[in-house]
Amino acid sequence: MATAALVMSACSAESTAAPATDDETAATATTLTGTDEASEAGGVVPVRNDSFDVRRFDYRGSVVLVRTPLAELPEQASVIVGSGTVLDNGGGPMFCLGPIMLSHPPQCGGPFLDGLSSTEFMSTVSGTSWGLRTITTEWPTVNNRLRVIEDEPAAFNSRQDFEDPDRFRRPTECGDPAEAEGPPQELGYFAVANTARTEGTVAYDDGQNGFGIGVLAEHIETIRRELLAAGLSACVFEVDYSADQLRAAQEVIVDDNLFQEAMILSLGSGNGHNRVTVQMVVADKTAIDLVLDLAGDPGMYRFESTATILK
Repeated sequence: MATAALVMSACSAESTAAPATDDETAATATTLTGTDEASEAGGVVPVRNDSFDVRRFDYRGSVVLVRTPLAELPEQASVIVGSGTVLDNGGGPMFCLGPIMLSHPPQCGGPFLDGLSSTEFMSTVSGTSWGLRTITTEWPTVNNRLRVIEDEPAAFNSRQDFEDPDRFRRPTECGDPAEAEGPPQELGYFAVANTARTEGTVAYDDGQNGFGIGVLAEHIETIRRELLAAGLSACVFEVDYSADQLRAAQEVIVDDNLFQEAMILSLGSGNGHNRVTVQMVVADKTAIDLVLDLAGDPGMYRFESTATILK
C-alpha cells in the first residue's frame, strides 16, 4: 500500500478577491480562506501556516490553487515549504515526494536533502531511518538534490483540501450538498449507461435526501424525458463535461507518463468540480505547462499545489 508523501496546509474556501493582470499569459489570483478539516490520509497531515492564504489563479484557462504570499503564479518556483517524510536507507536523507510504501521500514523515492539541521527526529529499523519534517528548500531539484534553507519539527492539524467556490454548481432547486452512500440502484445504472452525456450523480438535501445528475447542456431535455419514462426521480443540472470527456482528459496525462516529470501526486474527477483535479508537488507554470501543452481543452483541468510556494 502506498500514500502520497508531501503534504501542506489546507482550507475550505470561499472567494474573497480577484485582482486581474493585463498580461494575457499571466495568472490572475483570487484569495481563498477558510477552516481546517481533519484527515487520516496515510496518517500524514500537513502543517497549517495561517500567514499565507490559498490563492486561486486562472492560468491558460485552468484553475490553479496554491498556498502562497505571491500575487501572481510564478513561472518557476524558487523556494517552497512543505511537510513530509524524510527517509535515509543508507545513501543519505531524501525527501519523499512520491508514493510511500507502507512497509516497516517504509520505502520511498525522492531528491536527497543537503543541509538538514538534525536527523534526531528519525526512527531506525533494519538500517533505514525515517521521520516527519517541515522543510523550506530551494526549488527545483538539481541533480536530484535539494538545498535545505530551514527545517523544523512537523506539526499536524490540517489536510490538503482546496475547496473551489464552483464545486457544487447546480440549480438552487436541487438543494444543498449532502452525504449519502450512493444513488438508488436504477439511477446509478442510468448514469453508468450514459457517461457520454452525463457526469454522474450527486447527493443533495431537499428535505428528502434526493439525488441530482449532471448532464451536458445539449442533452438535458432528452435526459429528463428518459428519466421520466424510466420512472426515475432526479434533479437534472448542467455540467460542462461528461464522464467520458473527463476520463479522456485523465488518460492524456497517464498515457504520456507525466507523473514523474511534472511531479504529479494524484489525479481524478469524482470530486464535484466537473474538472480533472491534478495534485502536484509544486504547481507553478513550468509544471502546469507540461500538462496543458498536451491538453485539448485547458478548462477541463484544475491544479492544486501541495507545497507552499514562497518565491
